[in-house]
Amino acid sequence: MGRAKIIKRQGRCFIELPPAFGSSEEAEVFELRDGFFLISTPLEQVKAGKPVEKTAVKEPGSEEILLLRKLSSIKFNERTPENVERIFDAREKELLEKVLEKGWATLFKGRKYKNGVYNIPDNVYPLLRGKKADMVKAPLKEEKKEAADTVREELEKKGYLVIRNQQEAKMLSEKLKEDLKAKSLAGIKGFDGMFYLVTKEFISGKGKAVLDFLAREADVKSIAHACGIDMDGVNALLNHLAESGDIIEKKKGVYIAV
Repeated sequence: MGRAKIIKRQGRCFIELPPAFGSSEEAEVFELRDGFFLISTPLEQVKAGKPVEKTAVKEPGSEEILLLRKLSSIKFNERTPENVERIFDAREKELLEKVLEKGWATLFKGRKYKNGVYNIPDNVYPLLRGKKADMVKAPLKEEKKEAADTVREELEKKGYLVIRNQQEAKMLSEKLKEDLKAKSLAGIKGFDGMFYLVTKEFISGKGKAVLDFLAREADVKSIAHACGIDMDGVNALLNHLAESGDIIEKKKGVYIAV
């Protein structure tokens, strides 16, 4: 698994475990020596010979690769849902849903593309090259810039983005790495499994309003109503404010400023 980030909340520490732990309700922790710990699935499962779920990194199959090759052959600014709907047949539309679900392609929405535009993450392109490699061209520099600009437009408009797919979150982090490095953007994974991107301006503006309101404890719905922010925006702010130690979750769904 490598290194895992430690998240500290209310005097307790949390880490994200590998997907193989998904079949277990508990984990065993053993202290081997100072500073060294072993985390295992419950020993009774191992002794009973209960198989531990193994999750391999999935890659697109031959059908998905053909579909992605076809998608990549369409100019970026023409990969709108309307055009793709017209070009793809019924089976391809069905496969496209799977491809989006797996994060092998994403749909960006912004001022320029109100209904969205399909994007293929940079790390997917090498998987598309095979016997017909000439069909697949790497995304042009202009295409990469346009994809990143589309996300920036959405961030400027709303002040935040909620990402529900880990692969998409990784891809966006790569495209926006300069913004993240300059700290004009902040990104975090919440306990709800969502990934949140928040602009510096949104944190300093709406974040201050939320902090002022949380002089007394309140739930998410009350915060949203009082501060004039939608629920997704409030959740994005709360995750960032909790990460920075400005607020705590006093009880499930109820927050207060520290």
